[in-house]
Amino acid sequence: DLAGYGFNKGVAVRSLTDVSHAIVFKHTTTSEEFVFNLSDGVLDASINTSYPIKDLSFAGSTFVGNNIDLTSLVNGDYEVLIRTAYASYLDTYDMNIDLTTIPDLTAITPSLVFSETDNKLYLNVNRVIEKYVLIDVDTFTWGTDENSNKLFIQGVAALKGVNHNDRTKIKQRLVIYNVSTQDEVVIDLDTYNNNELNTYLFSIGDGFNYYFSWFSNFIDISTLPFGDYRATLQVEIVSEDGQTKYIGEKQLMNTLVGNIPASKVVNEKTIVANKNGRYMSRYEFSIINGVGIEYSSVSKPTNRMTNFNIDEFRVSEGKIFGKGFMYMFYTDHNDAQLPEYKLYLVKDGTIAFSTTLMTITGPYNLTQLINSIHDYSKAWFSFEGIDISTLENGTYDIYISETCGEYFDIIQMFDDYKLVDNSSVYNAKNYAVDILLNKYNKLTLTISDYVPE
Repeated sequence: DLAGYGFNKGVAVRSLTDVSHAIVFKHTTTSEEFVFNLSDGVLDASINTSYPIKDLSFAGSTFVGNNIDLTSLVNGDYEVLIRTAYASYLDTYDMNIDLTTIPDLTAITPSLVFSETDNKLYLNVNRVIEKYVLIDVDTFTWGTDENSNKLFIQGVAALKGVNHNDRTKIKQRLVIYNVSTQDEVVIDLDTYNNNELNTYLFSIGDGFNYYFSWFSNFIDISTLPFGDYRATLQVEIVSEDGQTKYIGEKQLMNTLVGNIPASKVVNEKTIVANKNGRYMSRYEFSIINGVGIEYSSVSKPTNRMTNFNIDEFRVSEGKIFGKGFMYMFYTDHNDAQLPEYKLYLVKDGTIAFSTTLMTITGPYNLTQLINSIHDYSKAWFSFEGIDISTLENGTYDIYISETCGEYFDIIQMFDDYKLVDNSSVYNAKNYAVDILLNKYNKLTLTISDYVPE
């Protein structure tokens, strides 16, 4: 709603029929004007104080605007103006407004925001509606030939309940972010229909058209700094009339078995990918200085993430103690096929210490727990009193590998249940086992000179 007054300086106004007013929203980018006529109120000679008169010859008139419908305004920034017309005279001028009366509509409709700059009134229109993102990662692997050092990803990223008819109105993005620093890299994806990629027509049978919902790209992540990363898919669609923007974002994930790129060394960086079954099979990436880590030997019966849990990891008198379980899916872990476990302490990407662990029968039956046809009775490891007192000061990443029959895997130890955070002092050295809460709860061992408090 709007109420005020307007006049043309020096123009005689003797009747309400002689004058009309309108409020104008002028798009600051396209200069397109959206004009809304206002209702006239009364003539008032006191309005025109710049021209003192004794009659209504040069009067202004009040105006009223009720229920001005702004739904026709497209997204963007607008200058808000008042236009007064009389006969052949037309004047459009900045709205002279008491700035304390600017309405705050954000609680009612966040898409309309009024603001003031240099005593001018502006309106920002940003109609954004969040939608659920539908994801299907069809292919995720390393490229070939000239793209052999790039990841190839292809699949569907769509907004549920929105037509995907016009490629030019659709934006798909892959956002890769460092879980420690939260630094982001945003990669624009190329949008396709299914025919262009020779794949299937995506549909969920809800009556909406998801024709241009496919993406397909080569991605180079070897330029990213060392660290741990996750990724999300963003989708943005502008409606056919340009009035509304639909957006959505969801973690890059795939609940189907497979579609995990193999570990690979690119530009002297080891890139490791996994799907974390504990978190809706989301993709996780690590870029490490992996000199000496045996990722090239990884061979598993499935691309599922190897299951791991640490029940104990403590340090005492310069020695480490611990136990837990680790098993690759779809292969027996029993006396007939006894797994071998090894522990590695890695400093600055180089293995500084390694040792073979004991394979044991655990305190509870994993086979029954996961209801598997395979035998996991010997999927447990333990280590009792491994001497690390000769290691130099520094921080060590803790890795563990499993060899079971023809299969091999190696991972960095983590503690999702936060059980093993501890430290001790021995021979003027401080030994601390830490859980990196912002790095997938990975474990590190830090050795430093002890400084009494």
